[in-house]
Amino acid sequence: SGALFAYSPTSQYIIKSITPSEHNTLLNMLSDYVAHLTRYKDSTLLRICGLYSMEQPNTAPKLFIVALNVFHDIKPSSTFDITPSSLGNPGELSLSTTLSKQASQHDPLERTFS
Repeated sequence: SGALFAYSPTSQYIIKSITPSEHNTLLNMLSDYVAHLTRYKDSTLLRICGLYSMEQPNTAPKLFIVALNVFHDIKPSSTFDITPSSLGNPGELSLSTTLSKQASQHDPLERTFS
């Protein structure tokens, strides 16, 4: 996606750049997002802590979010990355996963999808 990611010094937070379209979408759904997280305390939705804009003279504003890192206290056995496919249909998605060595010893279905 071309987004930039950074972590806080303790890795408790993730900083991710966003597009103006994503910024507008987040602003438009903010009240519903807060209502959902208030009602469903155990929701698995990303916990966005802040939506920021940084401006410098003669440049477009840089937009980014700060969110809690869901992997801060745990080590996942698998991670997934869904990205637009570079082959075939530009709208097609590819799914890839990488399992940790520990998980792969217990999972006979270990494989990579593309």
